[in-house]
Amino acid sequence: MNIIRLIRQVLIVATLMLTLTFANGVSALALAPIATANTNLGEQIKATTEKASGKVQETIGNVTGDRETQIEGKVKQAEGNIRALPSDFGGHKTDRLSESEIVGKTQQAESNIRRYQARD
Repeated sequence: MNIIRLIRQVLIVATLMLTLTFANGVSALALAPIATANTNLGEQIKATTEKASGKVQETIGNVTGDRETQIEGKVKQAEGNIRALPSDFGGHKTDRLSESEIVGKTQQAESNIRRYQARD
């Protein structure tokens, strides 16, 4: 029974990894011309891709029981959510947050996620 459960987990992880790899490749190739034509659309695509890849990574961590992979997935999801923030978030009047602001907010989110996970 245990060997069947282990084989099932390995197959799920492999399927999720292949799905993530395929989805990232297709979105990068198919949407690159659109993303360069419209900066806001490009950021929306990056945000959606980060959230999706983070969810897959978190699921892989859940299946394998790897806490670090779970946290990394949650951090990617947080980065996707930060990239999707409206342009006037925090009093900014620019089209979007700068890359350094995104990195800073993502690091802050990672710190909060790790602190919260440490309580469990």
